[in-house]
Amino acid sequence: MTRVDLEPAPSAHIENLAPVILSSPDDGKQFPLGGVNFDASTIADTDFPDEPIFIKAGGDIFDSPISTGPPLAMFERKGDHPVNPAGVVNMNGVPVGTNKFWGNLVLGNGNLGVFAQPYQLWVNKDANIWGLAISHTDASQLVYGPDPNSNPVQYYFNPVGINSLTLSATEFNVATSSVTVESLKPHSAMVTLWANRSLFPSSKRLSSVLVQGMGFVTGRYLDLTPKISSGVLVRSFSYAGTITGNGVARQKWRVTLNDGKEWRIYAVPNSGTRELQLQLINGTIQATGSFSGIIQIAKLPNTALEYVLDQTAGTVVTDATVSATVAGTVGTYKFSFTSSGASTTNSCLMYALPHQVESFDSATRSRLFGGLQLKATTKGLMTGIVANSWTLLETDMPVSVGWLPGSNRKWTAKTLNAIRAAIASEINYDVVNDSNLSSQYFSGKHLAKYAQVVLVACDVLKDAGLVQQGLAKLKTAIDRFAQNRQIFPLVYDTKWGGLSSSSWWKTGNDGEDFGNAFYNDHHFHYGYFIYTAALLAHIEKTQYGTTTWLTANRGYVNNLVRDVANPSQKDKYFPVSRSFDFFNGHSWATGLYARTDGKDEESTSEDYNFSYAMKLWGNVIGDANMEARANLQLAILKRSLNSYFLMSNNNRNQPGNFIQNKVTGILFENKVDHTTYFGNQIEYIQGIHMLPLTPVSPYVRSKQFCMEEWSRYFEGRTDTINSGWKGVLWANAAIFAPNTAFNFIAGSSFQANWLDDGATRTWYLVFAAGLGGGN
Repeated sequence: MTRVDLEPAPSAHIENLAPVILSSPDDGKQFPLGGVNFDASTIADTDFPDEPIFIKAGGDIFDSPISTGPPLAMFERKGDHPVNPAGVVNMNGVPVGTNKFWGNLVLGNGNLGVFAQPYQLWVNKDANIWGLAISHTDASQLVYGPDPNSNPVQYYFNPVGINSLTLSATEFNVATSSVTVESLKPHSAMVTLWANRSLFPSSKRLSSVLVQGMGFVTGRYLDLTPKISSGVLVRSFSYAGTITGNGVARQKWRVTLNDGKEWRIYAVPNSGTRELQLQLINGTIQATGSFSGIIQIAKLPNTALEYVLDQTAGTVVTDATVSATVAGTVGTYKFSFTSSGASTTNSCLMYALPHQVESFDSATRSRLFGGLQLKATTKGLMTGIVANSWTLLETDMPVSVGWLPGSNRKWTAKTLNAIRAAIASEINYDVVNDSNLSSQYFSGKHLAKYAQVVLVACDVLKDAGLVQQGLAKLKTAIDRFAQNRQIFPLVYDTKWGGLSSSSWWKTGNDGEDFGNAFYNDHHFHYGYFIYTAALLAHIEKTQYGTTTWLTANRGYVNNLVRDVANPSQKDKYFPVSRSFDFFNGHSWATGLYARTDGKDEESTSEDYNFSYAMKLWGNVIGDANMEARANLQLAILKRSLNSYFLMSNNNRNQPGNFIQNKVTGILFENKVDHTTYFGNQIEYIQGIHMLPLTPVSPYVRSKQFCMEEWSRYFEGRTDTINSGWKGVLWANAAIFAPNTAFNFIAGSSFQANWLDDGATRTWYLVFAAGLGGGN
């Protein structure tokens, strides 16, 4: 092979280039929102100061664990969960996460797609192509349906299984090759393909670290003969010379596939080993002999920016970590990328999602290349960025959102009379028996709605008799769960490191309670319990000046928080951030299920309900870092949900023929379907993104979006709805029309069956009144 040195790029240093800077307005800032302002030790009652009282959290808010002790002894230990983490090695006691982007690697047959973004990867175990397959689909390849000509379409998806290029080796075969997975972290995982582990236990392997947002797919070969195949077929293949610099030589090849897409291959041999020799034989790119070193593959969307790939090839990103600090309403979080190898610039190429680009600080923005964009599967265009770390800012954290909805509330005689009339009956609700259910989810909803009634008695009506009556029942009801005496008690699963329902162990039904035992929906379920506990502790302190219940049950609630949102690797009993994905900016609800389309999220509102509950709980226990993490998550959720899930008319990230659905319905990693798991009625699809209505709802759901959604689906059309969804819709309408909503809920024709099982008329009246209704 002839060695050819490439001509230099237009600029020798990427930092001197002038990339396109992207920006977009924040449409939520014109609506000042908030509630009771509070600090870590005292909670304001009726005072509403003009300026928020900010909680001070120290240092990196992710560095302080909630606890490092074992889960409470009342949670029975179970080591026989039916799902095993397939192929996982060398975790050294660190819990394996359950709702992560790499889940398909360790679930089922381990051969379904991993959506690292912008690339989809999977272990291809086909007899003819055994290796690590790489795919990327463009917008023109999206499939719409069921009627592709409708606007809006109900769903769209990216075709799966399109093998653009596969990293393989001639030594791989179905009979003797195997796969192991290790270093499973929130934003990365390493998969290793072995030629024959029994014969070559420490060699003849191909390892690849999958990192969210990675610019290159890298295979680290050890004593194998590389083979790169394509299901799309190779139209042209040529050697492009060697890139020298920084003491490393990087070989390069240009590849054009039959679909016209351009890809680039780079190789760096290990020190002391020979260069890689590649040739195209019968449509397959093959090496002429064994090779030890790295091979990197990247799609090139813009040949004018090929030099960006040239100058970043050789750096291998092996992990991404998140840290954060807060100051007032400003949260600053940072992605730091660990890497090995060396590029000419000593910087790594990554791709950022649209909501991340919006949040970048000026220094990080200067590293963007607006002309280097690849489509994410369900979140619009990702933009190339050359940097070893990103700094993102959220300047509008909801630090002043408190216990009651709205700000500058003035309870009029009209509102108070309506609230008193509603609470007179609802304080008698039999929460003790009605929350005694086999479902964590529905039990939690019953507890939370009653806690809101008692909160209204305490903070709005200031009626000591009602508080005493309600608080006693609320304690009795939640104590059944705090003492783990419910129908399906929680167990501590030592295999996956989490608190899950014992339902599977008792029924054998993995779908019981929406799959809680298989780690589905934990943030949805436990958010209601944490919220209830926070309200109860606040009421007890406000009314009686005591923390008796909080002191006795702090460990129980903290265990629930740790299960979903453990912030630190210092806590060895739970995985870090089980549900919330800081790269995607929201949680994933899917647990231990292998799925072709990856993880999904159906209820955005129950996602931020968890973070809001954690915020309140952090406040009442005086954990400033917990509260700060919750405030930051809420700010990130506001941005990401309005970027991808809650689609205003000016949305730029979802396809134009999908936006008028207004909400995504179920957003998967690979598809979006405007539906629900429980029915196709429009009130279900839109409403599951509304409930529960709490003080943080108007922070996330802007007035403009809510008006557009109402006009699209519900203006003059709610008369035909005769279920609890009707109340959800009208309570949500209070965000943009509080007087109209209040009058509807307070009206004499309002029916009890229009209340969802997690809602009360008392709370809906307070919600509407707090936002300005009833004046």
